Amino acid sequence: MTHVSKLLAGLLLAGSIAALPARAAPGESDGDEVQVIRLRVGTEIVGVITPDGFDEARGVRVRRVDDDALLDIGFDQMLPEDARRIRAAHGYMPDDPDPILVDAMRIKFLDGSVMTGVILEQDSDTIKFKHGAGAPTVLKRSGVRSVEPVKVDALEVYDPEELYGRELAARNPATALDHYNVALYCESLQLWAHAKEHLAKAAELDASFKADLVGQKQKQYERRIEAGEDSELIAKAQRMARSDQYDAALAKLDEFLKAKPGSALRPDAEKVRGRIAKAREHWLGEQTIVYFFTHVDRAIRKIAAEPKATAKECRKRVETEVTKAAIDTTAKYLKVAPSDVQRVWEDAKRQTASPHFGSYGSGTWTLGLEGAMKGLTPEDPNKKADAAAKPAKDESLEDRIKKLLEEKKKAQEEAQKKGKKGGPQQPNKKMASGPQIADIPPTEEEWWVTLTIDEKTGYLTAWWAEHEANAKLYRVDQQPCVTCSGLGSLRYVNPDGQEMAKPCPRCKGLQFDRVVRFH
Repeated sequence: MTHVSKLLAGLLLAGSIAALPARAAPGESDGDEVQVIRLRVGTEIVGVITPDGFDEARGVRVRRVDDDALLDIGFDQMLPEDARRIRAAHGYMPDDPDPILVDAMRIKFLDGSVMTGVILEQDSDTIKFKHGAGAPTVLKRSGVRSVEPVKVDALEVYDPEELYGRELAARNPATALDHYNVALYCESLQLWAHAKEHLAKAAELDASFKADLVGQKQKQYERRIEAGEDSELIAKAQRMARSDQYDAALAKLDEFLKAKPGSALRPDAEKVRGRIAKAREHWLGEQTIVYFFTHVDRAIRKIAAEPKATAKECRKRVETEVTKAAIDTTAKYLKVAPSDVQRVWEDAKRQTASPHFGSYGSGTWTLGLEGAMKGLTPEDPNKKADAAAKPAKDESLEDRIKKLLEEKKKAQEEAQKKGKKGGPQQPNKKMASGPQIADIPPTEEEWWVTLTIDEKTGYLTAWWAEHEANAKLYRVDQQPCVTCSGLGSLRYVNPDGQEMAKPCPRCKGLQFDRVVRFH
């Protein structure tokens, strides 16, 4: 008894669950499906729902597995998803039904337009396509960019009356619960007259079945039927929004609110408009960044492909034309105003895209030494000496002085040895050890005409990223020159047998390619 008392106290504190220390009578049979029911307070109950333990309005009675105790658990004490799961297992649909989703195909055309529906027939040249309540459309494959499977609202593809007929035949409703579920299905299809009819049938079969909720829904259905045209307009706006046609949906609702200020469905329309506007902002933020960089690359590649344009002209055009072109083409593709795309692009808190990069490649030297080194942090040669000079934890002052004197003596001896060995050959040393830019051919214009379109595109992409105020640079890298392997010079033996060095003709002694990473 002490164990049961403690159990009761714990359950009452956790979620006011009534625990009954009752035992099953000999021969009493429970269901055999073990349920894991999660409570809002963070605990879980593992048990079996008794045969008569389901009350759709209140909750369930569960016989717990570990101690055989009977527990009454209310739906309001469970996590919502567990409450929906248990109700659905007993034949009850949610009281506020979601849109009915069906398998369909989304066709994207070369002109940027999109159509969603079901493919009825197809061959090598045409596609017979059904979308909505109208007659099927025959499409030419030559104008199709892509076809992809999607889940969409059934009303985008099928006639609602056709769907209702199929569902009615499949369900063949006979009880109050059956008719109530069909009414909810009709509600999802905006078939208010059919929904009202099945709700009345449910009340006729069982007046006590969900009496309060049935009464509320009957009034809702009657209001929708009275304002049938307005209801259809709101439903159509919602379907348009689910197809990413946010501006058209908002325009339709704005027109309705302006034309019918006294409509009984005005509150519904205002609520729907608020949700669509919020969804549009989220969608616009994602889609703008996804497609913006695609159009940046296309605009840069178009400039790079012009054979007569000089490097200087291309750089200037990239600075002045590319961002505007990307904004305009992205806006056209998404069917929104360019100002919307520009607002998202210039927002400092905008979403970032996948990492992009551009490389100046063999033209890094055209930036000048300072420009090529900007943002790079080469290792300071004095850092090693500073690190060596730092004392170890157990090193005394005398040991440190001795160590420094030995290092200094060693450095002097090495310098003397180098001086002796390199005396006669010193005049032949032409290259400095660090990055430099030698004054050797080719000139910038001679170099530019030798590049492929891809190389020009990479160079101009890096230039755009470093000159576009709203591009977010997150790293600048250097890659060793592929010709000299990062040495800056090429070594050779002259006719006199002496080893000589000359600046690398590709990097001109700079040693590396500058790579800009951004998003």
